[in-house]
Amino acid sequence: PYNQHFPIRDILGAVHGYVEKTRRRVSFEYVLLHGVNDRPQLALELARLLRPLRGLAHVNVIPWNPFVGGRFVRSEGPDAETFVGVLREAGIKATIRYSKGLDISAACGQLREREEPATRSLVPS
Repeated sequence: PYNQHFPIRDILGAVHGYVEKTRRRVSFEYVLLHGVNDRPQLALELARLLRPLRGLAHVNVIPWNPFVGGRFVRSEGPDAETFVGVLREAGIKATIRYSKGLDISAACGQLREREEPATRSLVPS
């Protein structure tokens, strides 16, 4: 949805300007969704987009934390490792960031499901 307001090319243009000016590394968070954005071809496309940053890009690949009623499935294990491997082979620094608390449904994004709908804040985060 944000892509409609902030096209990826515009965002990367701003990031490139920042890197050129500061020579500081930029981290990208990539949430991995099984069967949606975890294919090796998409890792190659991401690497192509980040290559102009000349080694000053780092990708944190984050397997999705599922929750009750959610429509996405967690992509992990071999799929996540293959995705990161493709990025690394293409010269992009990348790591898999595993969540703690997944086994007790307390990982990032999972605690919200425990609130009663009437008590949830309507203020966007």
